[in-house]
Amino acid sequence: MEIHRGRLSAEFAAFEREGNGVIIGAPGVGKSHLLAAHFRSALGANRPASLLALDKHSVRNDLELQNELRLERDFIETLADEPRATATAPGLLLIDSYDALRSEEGQQYV
Repeated sequence: MEIHRGRLSAEFAAFEREGNGVIIGAPGVGKSHLLAAHFRSALGANRPASLLALDKHSVRNDLELQNELRLERDFIETLADEPRATATAPGLLLIDSYDALRSEEGQQYV
């Protein structure tokens, strides 16, 4: 299988600007790579962005997430108050590795 990353990145950027969505695919096809590249691109454009890799965190509630990310406030409040977010450059939250959540508590939290 040949992956045309430039085209895929452009199509993902258009998809992301339409609103919320889910990227699915078999292991190893490049979902995490795509999200990480888009995250870096957003940061390079000074767009507020967060990449939350669920396989790197074992949290079950907001306070555990706040502590693990070393935030002074709740994660969602932190994102909502991001001053760089505008109508033309909204904040971006990318969540990767949802399938890595093994515990029922973790799945219910997310």
